[in-house]
Amino acid sequence: LVPVACLPCWPNQPRWVQLVDGDLLRDAGVDFEQGHSAPGAEVLELRRGHDFDKVVLAFPPAVQDSVCGALRDRSPRYAAMLEASTTHLDRLITTGVLSRKLAFDQGATGPIERASGLDRDLRRDQPYAAYGELPLKVGIRAAGDAHARQQLRITEIENSIDLIQALLERLPGGPISAPCRPSFGSEGLGWAESPRGSLYYAVHINGDGLLARVKIKSPSFSNWRVFPFTVHDSNMMDYAINEASFGLTIAGCDR
Repeated sequence: LVPVACLPCWPNQPRWVQLVDGDLLRDAGVDFEQGHSAPGAEVLELRRGHDFDKVVLAFPPAVQDSVCGALRDRSPRYAAMLEASTTHLDRLITTGVLSRKLAFDQGATGPIERASGLDRDLRRDQPYAAYGELPLKVGIRAAGDAHARQQLRITEIENSIDLIQALLERLPGGPISAPCRPSFGSEGLGWAESPRGSLYYAVHINGDGLLARVKIKSPSFSNWRVFPFTVHDSNMMDYAINEASFGLTIAGCDR
């Protein structure tokens, strides 16, 4: 990272001395951030299984610590700016109120249920992967309105940054993937706490080891059910804000 206006930024050029024939590449005008090679440069085609096995898009661990630290330091400042805007708060507070009872009775999930006072999270309650070994914090709000849902998501951003830091400290070496070879004629149920809430997959494998049936239950399928209860007797001008606070997706309900 290089300092630009007191902020750490990605450099706009590589360190040419670290590249083979770096001086020649620089003088030829090669730009690695462009999709086209420099004029006159040889076009190379990379082939999976020959030139590379996998492509992983990620920050190097050494960089992630500074990136996470910067995000953690600035997140409260951004949140404070929102909380200081009276016009912003006027549109969110008391908009789209979902009571704790309705959230429970109608099966709300994820940030929607937690913003209404329900303390549930699959990462903690039914841990999978490494979540059972991590210091997971679950945010809760009680007001159940659009403002509570916004506050909860801000808390989840901050908690996620802490979670990334904790993972980096205990990240082991070794392969980044493992083969998955299901038994013929088998079936399984998997779940994850997605950003929108609980996500379920039911998978059936046929006698040839191929997918016979896949059933998906997305969090939006659950949260669309409770959304209409927050619209009654509300201001029509606040409808879009209320819907945005739910973070719903139509595609998640496709059958």
